[in-house]
Amino acid sequence: GFHVNISYKKKEFNYMLDPMRLVLCFNEEKWLKVCKRGDNVYSHCYIDELIVDSQRRVFDNEEKVYNWIDKKLDVLTDKCHTIYIENLELDNPYVEYRCLGGLGYHLRPNIMFKAIMDMSNNMDRALPDARGTSFMTKKVRECFSRRDDHRKFVPH
Repeated sequence: GFHVNISYKKKEFNYMLDPMRLVLCFNEEKWLKVCKRGDNVYSHCYIDELIVDSQRRVFDNEEKVYNWIDKKLDVLTDKCHTIYIENLELDNPYVEYRCLGGLGYHLRPNIMFKAIMDMSNNMDRALPDARGTSFMTKKVRECFSRRDDHRKFVPH
């Protein structure tokens, strides 16, 4: 695999990163698919594990979904995930992305650069009051059942 370690030059920003946003705002499924690493035992997909763990669970509202995810991320500390967030608690904190690689990845530098830019943008989205978190909202709404889901069937 091709591991990418990213941190901010100003150490304070690294401590401000929200692990839940790091996981939910990043399209790990996309990069696993591009690199053909979906079945790799060293790059488990967080969202897949969260969906499986929430089986048949219906949350009262979206806030409760986020609270549950936040607690689950504390438990899912396995080193074999696409985003390794445990390094955020070190003296020199950083985020390690592990979704890239695959056979011949060194022959596809443009794809690797594009992915690294996406990872860098994801770090910005994980800061407090960050913009561009709509992917996180969409992912949560599509993957977890809520009682307050207001989507109604409108007959035509």
